[in-house]
Amino acid sequence: MREILDLSEIDWISNRLFPDPQEENWKDQKWKFGHVIPQGFGSYCKILHSIYEDLEISDKTRTWNDVKIDVNNAEYRSLTARDVVYKLNFHGRRVRLAQLAAQNSIPFTHQVLDSLYLGQWPVRLVGASEGEMDFETAEHLAKVLSPFTNDNKYYFGYYDWKKGLQILEGNLAEGLITIEAKKYVPGTTLYWWATDRSWCVAVYGDAESSLCGASPDLINAILADSDLESFKIDINEKFT
Repeated sequence: MREILDLSEIDWISNRLFPDPQEENWKDQKWKFGHVIPQGFGSYCKILHSIYEDLEISDKTRTWNDVKIDVNNAEYRSLTARDVVYKLNFHGRRVRLAQLAAQNSIPFTHQVLDSLYLGQWPVRLVGASEGEMDFETAEHLAKVLSPFTNDNKYYFGYYDWKKGLQILEGNLAEGLITIEAKKYVPGTTLYWWATDRSWCVAVYGDAESSLCGASPDLINAILADSDLESFKIDINEKFT
């Protein structure tokens, strides 16, 4: 991993995003995918982050509505300490979102997380925090990106609490770089992109999914990968 000192390397992304809706009429201009992922790619997709079942929880009916939300509550502290990004304080297995959708008789679309359980989220199911990509999704995505990436080199940009904008160079042979939520500014977007800008992946700070813009061949490879749950999107669609 190498730090990139020339921070202008990320400017091409902001230059190709839709204009900030706050500079327009917010009521008329809805937040769209193109406000997060750059324009100019041949195709786009949304990659759903994985959900995991906590194998140490036997009560499958208990939901977050049954938990006292209090930092002094031992159960609450234990549940919120589970980390599927780095596998900390957690013993579980991946659960397919397609399977959860079928069990709940709802359509399996890229908006499935908006419909699942409708506020009655079971405590046994754990996902990455908003703005984070879980380890398994990152691992599989790196493998798909690799054949489409010159020298396997890519850049990773994020906002650090203390240092501000940071850009690192990574190698897909070592996987995608991920950053713990406490190390970057919540609500900001994480970006991975090929050094030749042939693809870009974005994780918006308030989302439990990632967006990818690339060639149709690369997007089709992501859509075809059985280890990733993804959907083709149009950047003019409302961000969900």
